[in-house]
Amino acid sequence: MKILIAPDSFKGTFSAKQVASFMAKGVKKIYPHSQIKIMPMADGGEGTIEAVVFDLKGKIISKNVTGPLGYKVKAKYAFVYDKTHHQHLAFIEMAEAAGLTLVHESKRNPLYTTTYGVGELIFDAIKRGAKEIIVGIGGSATNDAGCGMAQALGVEFLNKDGESVNHNAFMCGKLLSDVRVIDTSNVSPKLKKIKFLVACDVSNPLYGRHGAAHIYAHQKGASKSEVKFLDKALRNIANAHNKSKVASLPGSGAAGGLGFGLRAFCNAKLESGVEIISEILNLKEVIKKSDLIITGEGRLDKQSMHNKAPVGIAKIAKRYRKKIIAVPGSVGHGYEKTYKYFDVILPTATGKYTHKELIQYTPKLVEEAVVKALGKLADKNKSGR
Repeated sequence: MKILIAPDSFKGTFSAKQVASFMAKGVKKIYPHSQIKIMPMADGGEGTIEAVVFDLKGKIISKNVTGPLGYKVKAKYAFVYDKTHHQHLAFIEMAEAAGLTLVHESKRNPLYTTTYGVGELIFDAIKRGAKEIIVGIGGSATNDAGCGMAQALGVEFLNKDGESVNHNAFMCGKLLSDVRVIDTSNVSPKLKKIKFLVACDVSNPLYGRHGAAHIYAHQKGASKSEVKFLDKALRNIANAHNKSKVASLPGSGAAGGLGFGLRAFCNAKLESGVEIISEILNLKEVIKKSDLIITGEGRLDKQSMHNKAPVGIAKIAKRYRKKIIAVPGSVGHGYEKTYKYFDVILPTATGKYTHKELIQYTPKLVEEAVVKALGKLADKNKSGR
């Protein structure tokens, strides 16, 4: 029997790779002679760098870049060789360089944070020979419409007098309202030759009631008046770039407008993170060759229906009539809706545990849950259900 083990991480406790190893121990107890393929999964957010590097035998590049407040931070990204297209590919998580977790709560304010470091990571990947760059966006501390990123790539932002709006500072949310002209003459021609994909699972436009500022800026430290200011600033940058249509597209408001910036400055396409990762890992072909798939994530609930890795995997599995088991850390409200995708769902933690206890018991709980889930699946197969 060929068994594919492809979980997402149990966020806050164990990586996808670790969870997969716990699952494999359970499989070996029931099917000791099975062929097991471990494929850590992710949806474009936390853990994607490690999953891509493991599955595609790539490497992690570490680099000191400009953080959201202008101080240097150590960021990493995945650099791999795509055998299918015979070219190098980079996967960048924007949160590595401009994430909210990089800013102390007392200093959070999207008026002053920048995505400049994201641009530095992109520039580094291009220098190393990447022909395709995938950017996972989410968890940002910023609201600069990706202008900091664009600045790092050579774009200049000028005021009504034709002078730089940033005066050697990094582009941030506060400066967007002063921009009248966007000069791209110093951008490297290499940028146009790079294929950009954005792993994005939100549909907000750049500005307006459902835009980046009104929906997310307060979570990043902005006051009510600052939210209104930032929304007008985002509208201004779209007008200055003659990209109002791009601004209204779903996902342009993601990560403080970085979705817009990547579209406007890098001609990027926004797609579901699960779909992008599944494509570059050639997941469809791996599933076709498997007899059984085991997946999971930290919590399975109604949100899992919206572009999360386990359900994304299950949809492919069902297309090819493969049996699939979900072993999540826990289940939450609405998880019953996911039953149409899985043959068996068996959570590992059914009681209440402290974080310390989860760290201690999860490895064994996952192993035992897999054993029980395989037993349930065998019973279903016998009864013909």
